[in-house]
Parts: sequence; C-alpha cells; structure tokens
Amino acid sequence: MTFTPRARLALVALSVPVLALSLTGCFNGPQATTNAQATQPSGDGVWGQIGTMKVNNATLVLGPAGSKTATLIMTISNVGTAEDSLDSATIAGASATILPAAKIPVAPNSSASFGYVGAANSVNVAQFETGESTYVPVTLTFKNSGILTLSVLTVSADGIYTGITPGPVG
Repeated sequence: MTFTPRARLALVALSVPVLALSLTGCFNGPQATTNAQATQPSGDGVWGQIGTMKVNNATLVLGPAGSKTATLIMTISNVGTAEDSLDSATIAGASATILPAAKIPVAPNSSASFGYVGAANSVNVAQFETGESTYVPVTLTFKNSGILTLSVLTVSADGIYTGITPGPVG
C-alpha cells in the first residue's frame, strides 16, 4: 500500500499528539513518582512537630571514617507561648549526648540550632555503625510537648555538610 505525500503528512500530524500523550501519561496522576517522592524523607532534612515544638531540616551527619560517631543537625522552633526544652534524644535506639547541657531550653517564639558549623548546641551519638544513605529512627523527648520520632537520613560530611563533625559523646 502506498500513500501520497499529503496522506503521509496527515498521518504524521495525527500521530504526534497521540505519541506525546502516551509518553507523558506515566508521569501524571496521584501515583506519579514525583508525588510519591514528596512524601518521603529527604536528604535536605526531615521535619516534624509535636505540641508546640517544630523540628526542621533534621539530618544525621556521620563522623570521620572509623569513628563510629554521628551528629544530628536540625533546628528546633518553639511556636507556643511557654518555654519548652529538649530533654533527651535517642538515635537508632542508642542514647545521644546533648551539649552543652543535658536539657536545652527553647523560649517561646524562638529557635535553637543543633550541629551546624558554629551552632552552640549538638546532639551526638557514639558506637554508631549505620552507613551512609540509611534512614534511622531518631526520637526527641521534649519536657512539655512530648515525644517525637522521625526517620532521618544519614549523610557523610561532604559537600554542604563539610565541616560538620560530631562533638564529644558519652
């Protein structure tokens, strides 16, 4: 069967929209990969809230190779009208060391940074043997707001995390 040039052109013109729709269909809808990724923890840090305490950008930065240590970077904000405090933390089931004191107060309408270069506060863990790119449970206990458990990604101290190192542990 032979087609005239005009018939070929019409066939091509009709097939382009059909082809375009068939190629884009797998990326649309409620089960699209882009939608599913939005509900997963991210390497840019996870967030959570319990009571008036909000935790933002929580990421677990591994210590130098062989050190078996890690530090939790995050910002905790108190969106309430009364002071609250971070009283304890566990990382992958192990008790973490909170510095500079065992309990870090956070005043109403303020925040406290942990683990970042130059931050006064840190949450560190020893005998940590989990590798890079693994999600681990992190539990933060606040005096008034209660207990918040997050699934936090482990990263190496490279790139944007360069210079972040665990403080003293134990």
